[in-house]
Amino acid sequence: MRVGIGKGLRLGVGLALAGVGCSAMTASNRDLRGSTAFPTPESRVLAQGPVRLLHANFDRRAGVRFYRVSHRDGGPSDCRTGYPVAWDGEADLDVRRDETICVVVSRASRISWHARAIEDESSASTQALAVAAH
Repeated sequence: MRVGIGKGLRLGVGLALAGVGCSAMTASNRDLRGSTAFPTPESRVLAQGPVRLLHANFDRRAGVRFYRVSHRDGGPSDCRTGYPVAWDGEADLDVRRDETICVVVSRASRISWHARAIEDESSASTQALAVAAH
């Protein structure tokens, strides 16, 4: 099979752009996927509502802890307060419109996650995951 230079160049640029998209959050319809490096024990934002976190993949030895916090400015300062969430990364976790899920790790780790946008709080599951006492 012979591919012309113009067609080959367009194909190469398309594949390169597809590779760039994989390193950040991608969206398909209402599905959201992302992968984030957590190099230090500093708390960072993982997801902001309204979404349903479907699962997260991470090294269990990294001491990953999730926190539910009230959404304020959407930055790292939101993660300074909150309540620990007993989430294993496998069950669904609903995050309301006014909430943010933050992550703290004990050692450097990468977390890949999959979420689905939800319409509003009324469409979220009525089953809440246990929230550890503050």
